[in-house]
Amino acid sequence: MRSSRAAFLPTLDLTTGKTRSGQGTGTSNSGTSASGIRNSYNAQLGVSWEADVWGKLRRGLEADTANAQASLADLAAMRLSLQSELVQNYLQLRVIDEQKRLLESTVDAYQRSLTLTQNQYRAGISGSDAVAQAQTQLKSTQADLIDLAWQRAQYENAIAVLMGMAPADFNLPATTSIPQLPQIPPGLPSQLLERRPDIAAAERSVMGANANIGVAKAAYYPDFTLSMSGGYSSSTFANWISLPNRFWSVGPQLALTLF
Repeated sequence: MRSSRAAFLPTLDLTTGKTRSGQGTGTSNSGTSASGIRNSYNAQLGVSWEADVWGKLRRGLEADTANAQASLADLAAMRLSLQSELVQNYLQLRVIDEQKRLLESTVDAYQRSLTLTQNQYRAGISGSDAVAQAQTQLKSTQADLIDLAWQRAQYENAIAVLMGMAPADFNLPATTSIPQLPQIPPGLPSQLLERRPDIAAAERSVMGANANIGVAKAAYYPDFTLSMSGGYSSSTFANWISLPNRFWSVGPQLALTLF
């Protein structure tokens, strides 16, 4: 964007150098023979300004601005995606905490049921199949509890990574308290969709492409430039910077690309 804005300002150039040229033996226009080597010392200061007659610079600035805004919107979309993933992982972890609490209560109940069934078996009230069924029920629930603990560790590690922390140094205590999410009122205006970063990025990209069309159309027309320059030119270094060797030029210029 800075380079696009700078195109509206005049360009200032300072050049200096020495050239050495030679001419072969031949006949000049006057019929005399001319040959030799010539040195030329030049120092020149030039100022040029391109008039934005066809809107090429203006449309180029619009395109760069829209593309920069699209990039910012893409960054916001990525940030929002990471935040959404963080919230989803956190809520899923809290759901697992609640499931774990219920399973722990179920394990305690099954443990008491197994103890009661074993006592009934010893008293001859129940058979061995009832004891085996109670043991299987307890072991299955304990296995589910172990699986939940593994799932919780996975979500906890994912949350640590999203927060930029090492999983080994991150610990989220278990709790069953989940904050109440705000209610979304019905009948939201469609303008709220424009706040979505992905939609904003797509809109800015279209604006940038449209502005580039204007730049392409302006390229069919000639560029109009105002320039002026001045400096010193001499064949000897000793008298290089002196009033008799000064020169200047000023005038408009039209440039059109043919091929």
